[in-house]
Amino acid sequence: LWPVCHPRLFVVERDHELIGFTTIGPLIDRYEFFEQPKTLGEDGAIGVIYSIHVDPDHLGGGTGTILMRTALDHLRQVGIKTVVLDTYETNERSRRFYDVGGWRSLGWLSRTKTGRWRSTRSVWTD
Repeated sequence: LWPVCHPRLFVVERDHELIGFTTIGPLIDRYEFFEQPKTLGEDGAIGVIYSIHVDPDHLGGGTGTILMRTALDHLRQVGIKTVVLDTYETNERSRRFYDVGGWRSLGWLSRTKTGRWRSTRSVWTD
């Protein structure tokens, strides 16, 4: 039996104002950037951090770390062992954030319509 992971939204509020959010859920299809493509259910389920956003006025204050810890803790609790996310090559701030958090780059996934490369990263949370 594989882990059950449903999409979730987590938020951080300060003084009754939303200052950050993250959305997570299961990888529903294939993920091509492993040495051998995996589908959901092979070697356990794969979770995805679909988005993580912090209000620009609150960057550097720990909100992103709180959101990431909350997301990974939830995925761990439901039995997810691998988590993936995508970020743009040109988004240096997010790439530094993921590097500090121990994410391992799997390489460049694809070019977007604007010609930018998207990087795929993976972390083993178990």
